[in-house]
Order: sequence, then structure tokens, then C-alpha cells
Amino acid sequence: MIREEFTAPGKITRGLSREQVISRVYRARHNHFGGSIYGQVEVPPLSLARDGSNFFQFNFTFPGETGPDRLIGWGHPALVRLLTYDNVSLFLDATFRCVSASFLPVHRGHGL
Repeated sequence: MIREEFTAPGKITRGLSREQVISRVYRARHNHFGGSIYGQVEVPPLSLARDGSNFFQFNFTFPGETGPDRLIGWGHPALVRLLTYDNVSLFLDATFRCVSASFLPVHRGHGL
């Protein structure tokens, strides 16, 4: 078996370096998503909240002044559900430290 070739007593097997592993992971992600950062946020694990619920809500492309623009919406389902209630005041904070430079944060808060 292949496993025995690598785990046989007295046999040392050299693996990939940390940089090689990271490079292969990035290459595999790039190939899987077609090089699109937008595709990466639409599927797990980046689309999920900590409790496993779907944090990704929508992805909308529309014509902009210099080319196509995209609006991506995230929100925890329990908090999005609050938008359906009557007489609710909401205060939103959409400041993300981890946003890529290619994204422009847009946020709006209002009382319902």
C-alpha cells in the first residue's frame, strides 16, 4: 500500500515546505473559482456564519460608469429576519477590517 511506503519504520519522508503548501492551496482555490474573488465569497467557508448558517445573502451585478459594478450583501439570517418586523429601529455597522482593497464598503442604517 502507498501508506506503508511513507510510514514504514526507519524511513524518513520529506514533505512540502509551508510556502509550497500555501502556494498550492492558493492555486487550487484560484482554479476552482476561476480566479474570481466574488466566487470565493459565495460558497463555504466564506459564505457561512460561525454557527454554520448562510451569511451570504445576495450578489448583484449592474452597469456602472466605467464598467460593471457588483453589490454583495452579507448578513446573519437572525438579524436579516429583524428587517421584517414592524416598528423596529436598527443600527448597522458595516465596517470590516478584512475587506480586500478591490471592495468598497457601502453601508446604510435606518429605522423601520
